[in-house]
Amino acid sequence: LTMKKLFSIIAVLTAFSSFGFANTCFYANSASSYEVPAPDTLNVRVGGRTYQLALSPCPNLNWANSIGFKTFSSWVCAGDQVIVYDNFSNWQDRCWIDNIVQLK
Repeated sequence: LTMKKLFSIIAVLTAFSSFGFANTCFYANSASSYEVPAPDTLNVRVGGRTYQLALSPCPNLNWANSIGFKTFSSWVCAGDQVIVYDNFSNWQDRCWIDNIVQLK
């Protein structure tokens, strides 16, 4: 690699990092279960690992019957959304994912 190309690669990685893209992510179709341990916090089980999602205000999360993800790809990362469904009253809510941390 030339110094110019190396500098370009570092600049791109730094830009992604500053916008929250260089983050812990998981494959959306591998999510098997979830729990709500605290307000605006969602733990998602993916295989043998648990990921904790910090959400922007998500007031209806505690009443969710199911959840889904709105992503830019098949990977769930910071900047994507959790869709909260209540099947009984037929409503949905969208909550932004601020951060994802792998717990186990």
